[in-house]
Amino acid sequence: MSSFQNTEDSVRAKSSYPVNMNHHHSSGRKPPPAASSRTVEISPGVHMRLRGAAETQNCVRNNFYVPARCFSCDLDIYCIQDACYVLCPQCRVVNPLSQDLGLNPDGGGLGLGFTFEDMISIREEMERGTI
Repeated sequence: MSSFQNTEDSVRAKSSYPVNMNHHHSSGRKPPPAASSRTVEISPGVHMRLRGAAETQNCVRNNFYVPARCFSCDLDIYCIQDACYVLCPQCRVVNPLSQDLGLNPDGGGLGLGFTFEDMISIREEMERGTI
């Protein structure tokens, strides 16, 4: 199981509130379909849709991710390209993605951050057909 699957399970255990705060980034590519409508509270009163492990794996499969850096622990990570925020897999800090944030019903939310090593593991699991 990938490390961000454990992160997703941890985040899901904490909260589940319905809210619609979606954004997009103009890249010319469309994201894979959303797999989750579960939301999490990222700060008091601010709820975002959780972009879970299955959606993250699908985005890796389709090369729909961007690099980011955790401003707390300085870890280089990756995230779903059209997410508004990314959860650092190391220190669990929610980081904003510094991109053009416009309205998009298919994007936004909180993406699960993953490292380069995680990406390699995801791709290997895909090649083996285990995900």
